[in-house]
Amino acid sequence: MSTRTMSPRHQSADASPWLWPLPAGSMQRLEATPHERWLEVQEGEVWATGGLGGVGASDHWLRAGQRLVLPAGTAWLLQGWQTSRLVLLQPPPAPSAPGWFSAFLQRAVQLLGRRSGSRWAMTSPGLR
Repeated sequence: MSTRTMSPRHQSADASPWLWPLPAGSMQRLEATPHERWLEVQEGEVWATGGLGGVGASDHWLRAGQRLVLPAGTAWLLQGWQTSRLVLLQPPPAPSAPGWFSAFLQRAVQLLGRRSGSRWAMTSPGLR
């Protein structure tokens, strides 16, 4: 039985690069992340044990069409009981304001605070 780590750059001849192949008898580890994720089995049958590194490990059997929520901060170990294909979904990164926009907002708050004499505008959290 082989053990592999899932990486964003998996090799697949399939036209669907988001599908992760998991051969029967093989194992893959999903490292913990700071955000919640979802694992969906597209075909086959998978055993997932999780909560590794978190509170309370749990075991799940997933068949084609079933989805499992992977809580933030938990690592998981997956084993294919049949040759399977998986999809791992995660939220996109949170957008951040461009540096020039943040600097513009800071300067505007400073100028408005001086003009109105408002101390609130000068000490507003997040705009220092």
